[in-house]
Amino acid sequence: MKVQVKSGRVGYYGLKRRKEGEVFDIESDREFSSKWMEPIGWEPGAKEKAAPKPADAPKGKPKSDKE
Repeated sequence: MKVQVKSGRVGYYGLKRRKEGEVFDIESDREFSSKWMEPIGWEPGAKEKAAPKPADAPKGKPKSDKE
């Protein structure tokens, strides 16, 4: 999940020097550095909502017809 950030000061990302005020994408929120990046349109540390599991999903081994 790519996210957009703004450079708060000079830093390096993606083998490039990022100037202060430069807006760029990072590959995921795990690559975010609060030391020199500012998030744009997202909250650092916010968890994504996982897809709900079906309530009627079978648990354990399926039973065979021979029993």
